[in-house]
Amino acid sequence: MTLFGLLSATVAPFVLGGALVDTGWTAALMAGLCGPLPLLWMWLQARSRELVVTRSRVRKRSGILSNRTTELAHRNIRNVQIDQGPIHRLMQCGTLRLSSAGQSGIELTMRDLDDPEAVRDLIYQQHG
Repeated sequence: MTLFGLLSATVAPFVLGGALVDTGWTAALMAGLCGPLPLLWMWLQARSRELVVTRSRVRKRSGILSNRTTELAHRNIRNVQIDQGPIHRLMQCGTLRLSSAGQSGIELTMRDLDDPEAVRDLIYQQHG
């Protein structure tokens, strides 16, 4: 479910025709707690991931409650893709996708990455 869907589902039962409906203190409390939760979850997801480019490999770590690590050696990287829509181009962010010779599909995906072209150039520079 998208953030907009969550917020509209949380707020819609309490606001009808521009007037707040009296639903009691429990409903108001739930609206106050549920509204910020999706934003907090998105913030936690953004803070709990990292992309590290070393001289020999690229490593992605992500996870809030558990960790998942994906590593690719530079010598094995065969394809680097960058996806940027119009808004992402304005904000200078995008999605970086890496695939290697050993796999048929994309092995490493990093969404909402700041300046993905600079990261791609760094990978190429380290690969030499």
